[in-house]
Amino acid sequence: ILLTDRNVISRIQSRYHLNKKKKNENLDYFDSMFLTPTEMLLDVSPYVLEGNERKIPSSAQIINHLEEVTKLLKKALPEVSIAEYPPRENYYIALAECHRDIHKKRIDFFLSVASCLNRNFTNDSRKECIPEIFEAADAIGLPRSDIAVILAFLRINMVGIKTPPNRVIKDSQNYTLEDAYNAACDLMAIDILMSLQKFHNDKNTNFNIAFVTQDKNLAKVAALFCNSEFVKTDGETITQTCSFPLDIFADDEQANDMIKSYLSNN
Repeated sequence: ILLTDRNVISRIQSRYHLNKKKKNENLDYFDSMFLTPTEMLLDVSPYVLEGNERKIPSSAQIINHLEEVTKLLKKALPEVSIAEYPPRENYYIALAECHRDIHKKRIDFFLSVASCLNRNFTNDSRKECIPEIFEAADAIGLPRSDIAVILAFLRINMVGIKTPPNRVIKDSQNYTLEDAYNAACDLMAIDILMSLQKFHNDKNTNFNIAFVTQDKNLAKVAALFCNSEFVKTDGETITQTCSFPLDIFADDEQANDMIKSYLSNN
């Protein structure tokens, strides 16, 4: 099962027609995934749940997105199968509803901390900004251990300016609702990826779960968060531990102290 980011679906649409490349070009790595017969199933959840309206979709819009992506994939790659989750439309509606509250809170969180994150950090400015992001999360009702809060923490503390967390958050001097929505959708894709992995691991199915995206920074963030151990689930929420190598941080000793102060018990 290949969880397929929206940008990959768009590239498939522009690149293929009836299992053939639209342009007379040599085959490359992308073609090796989609033009070679396999037992691969495309999970189109990111496309269906994100939509193109840049806002949380309604049930009717979700159904339209599903029909839209089904039609375009059949035209582009009719031999590639889409993963089916009965009762089809209701699955995606339920999945969206499951994420709705946390999705809204993540959008509010990114808008709230945008001005804090858009800067070059020093050891002193990190100490000033870190409390702000956790206070913002507390005010919004977002758990300090949520993936959005951890991403902001990494944005502040990782080595370099244009880091993967920086790119996924999309921070800028003119941070918009659309930026926050896109960042929250990226994190929802990681949530779905981890949930799929846990489900198929627990059930000992024969499915391998992978994520394909053209956003290399999202891929790096996903790989970082998927380096984890699942601890428990209550059927709705997955609680897991996740460890990061300290050498990714600008000051590993300072980062370690902050992790202990703000995250270790959350």
